[in-house]
Parts: sequence; structure tokens; C-alpha cells
Amino acid sequence: AAAAAAAEPEAFESECDDDDEACLIKEAMARAKEEKKRQRKKQRKKTNGSVSSSVPKDALSGDSTSSGISASEDAEDSRDAKVAAYDSLGTVAVTTKDARRLFASLFASNAERFDVVDVDSFGSDNFIDDALRVTKLGGYCYATGTDALALCGKNPPRLLSHYGGAFVVPNVSAVNETGLRVFVGDAVRRGAAQGLKVTPAFSLFHPHGPVFRAMLKVEKLSGAWDGESIGFLAQCDACGDARVAESDEIRDGSCFCRRCAKRDAAEKTRMSVSGPLWTGPLHDAAAVAALAREAEEVDFCGGDDEGRFSGEDGGVPEEHELSSTKGQKASAKELLAAFAAEADPALPPFYRRTDELARAGRGLKHGIPPLDAWIAELQTRGFAACRSHLDARGLKSNAPLDDVVAAANAVAAAKNGGA
Repeated sequence: AAAAAAAEPEAFESECDDDDEACLIKEAMARAKEEKKRQRKKQRKKTNGSVSSSVPKDALSGDSTSSGISASEDAEDSRDAKVAAYDSLGTVAVTTKDARRLFASLFASNAERFDVVDVDSFGSDNFIDDALRVTKLGGYCYATGTDALALCGKNPPRLLSHYGGAFVVPNVSAVNETGLRVFVGDAVRRGAAQGLKVTPAFSLFHPHGPVFRAMLKVEKLSGAWDGESIGFLAQCDACGDARVAESDEIRDGSCFCRRCAKRDAAEKTRMSVSGPLWTGPLHDAAAVAALAREAEEVDFCGGDDEGRFSGEDGGVPEEHELSSTKGQKASAKELLAAFAAEADPALPPFYRRTDELARAGRGLKHGIPPLDAWIAELQTRGFAACRSHLDARGLKSNAPLDDVVAAANAVAAAKNGGA
């Protein structure tokens, strides 16, 4: 904190006595006034954690309880910034300096790195390179993107320029997860270029922006990076199948649907390809379990309101009123449970929309069965399966498409008395 303050003379500081181990947090593009309001709503029970919208260090890594130290930019006026600083749990430095300039000055001066760097940017502005340079090894970078047009493939030029030459096929099933994985994959590749191993502790898509978020753990890369868990997603418009494309298929431009080929060996159906993207789990199981325990301890699961986030009056704050029609979980408990299920490494980097599977000619004989029963049937057959937090109609499973369809027909037949 002292190094950050010395590098930034315009910063305002206040001291808070706390003998616990300090957790250095940097939050870019935050408005001090809005942070103050948001923190009061989100924390009914204040604990020794970050003042900013970051996750406490101990919740992710199991480290000892820490006090919050935050440096925010883009505060509109110094008075509000000072009020927010005095209202914090630790030492706060607020500045209106350009975020990139501040990141660069901290890096160039060899100032102490931060345990958590929160880059809550708007649109497709990409600060990952800058943020990773000031994140401690073993620390976390919390990245945000709100340009859904780019990440979901409807603005190819911006996607190419801001996310490392990625391409996403628009208007296809599971495009939300594809966009989120491109977002994470870009951070992983940028980290590798700096000799860093970057992996998601958890990742989140929220439809209200839409917003793409990822809490990324930053570690030193051991040896040369081999491109692990970075690949391309192939999807067939004809039959609805999807899979990870092989590297030689991408190189030769020969990515054809194997399922369609089984039906007609003479016909080659070319698959649509998106990527490069992250193909590993979107969440770390251990980190999610730690977050679930932390949420219970600080009452973020809202025992007063059946698991919902609670506001100061015991009700649900407006920003947490999530629409079930959009498939978002209504509570922290539900969301973390969804993350835990999705953390299974056996699951593929996509989900299947049940309404897409019900299209004519795709094999469902009795319509769409209840999703939970469908998932249970797939699990009974030995496959990994769960819901997707990204889409209310999303079904994630490592089962081949024909087995997914067979399981649906079996559930529907049992419901209809074996008809």
C-alpha cells in the first residue's frame, strides 16, 4: 500500500488499525460513490474482506483472514472518494489516473504486487495484459467484459481486434458459453505470453448486460506453454451435434460432422468453428467449495429469505432480483451449486439447448422431458450431466448426441406409461 501511494501522489489515504495479514486489492474503473452504495447493500454482516467488489483472498485460497486494501480509479470527485475511503475496512487509495498508466507505473517501479486485481471494464476494453503484470503469483485477476455483440460473434472486427484474433459463429446453440470461453481463453493466452499460468477459479455469465466475468488464478508457468485447454469448438447446423475440433482439422480446414457422415457416408457436412477458446472447466471445484463455505459463514446465502442474497432490511436487493425466465440462479447458494456441478472435468466445453434438440428430425419422439429427470437418466447411464448456469434450457453432458436423445425418449416413455 505504501509503494502504491508513493507512486501515486494524487491518491487519498486513510488508515484503519488491523493486525491481521493484509490483502492488497486493486480495482480499476470503479466509481467510489457507487462502490460505497453497493457494499452497504451487499454486506449485511461486515467481515475483514475487500471493500471493493472482489472476493476475499481467504475464500479462494484458504489463506488467513485479511483486511481490505483497495485502489480505485475514475472517481468522479475527490469528496466522494474520501468518504468511500474513510468508510472502508482498511487503507484505501483513490485516484482518477488513467488505469493503463497506473498499471504501467506500478509495474515499472517494481511496486508491491496485488493479491487481487479487479478490472471491471465496460464494453470490450481489454486490460488483461496490464492487470496480470501487477498481480502477485498465487493471486487473482477478476476480469469483466460486457460487449456481448463481440463475444457472441455479431461484431467480428471488434472480436478479432480485442480478443486475440478469435472468431465466434453467431446465432448458434450455446453461444453464451462460447463467448465466455473465448473471454477466458484470451486471458489464458495473454498470461502464457508473460510466462504465467492463468486458470479460472470461477466464471460467470449474467444476461442483464450481458456480462461475462472470470476470477482468474495467476501462477508462474512451469516450462514452455503447450496450449493445454485451448482449442476450437465445432458445431453442426444440420444435426445439432457439437464437439472439440482436432488441431489437424483446423489446420486443414477439414472439420466435418462425423454424426452426419454415419447417416450418409457420401455427404460431408462442414461444421461451423469458433475459437480459440478455453476448453477446460470454467470453475475450480476446490475454489467453489471454499466460496460456498465462506458464503454460509458471512450469510451471503441469506438464511432469512430461503437462500437469497439479503439486503439491509432482510429483503432482496434490487441488483440481485434475478429473472428465472432468463435462467439465472436466484441465490448465491444455487449459483455456487451450479458452479460445483459444472466444475466436473468430464463435461464438454458446451451445452445443448433442449429446444434445439426438439427440432423436427433430431430424434425426440415425445417432446421435451423434464430437464432434471433427463439429467438423472443420463447419469444413470454412466454419463456426466448437469444443468448450465448460462441458460435455463442448457443441458451439459459428455454423452454423445444419440445417447442424449435416447435418454430423453426413455424419460418421456416412462412418463407416458411406456408408450
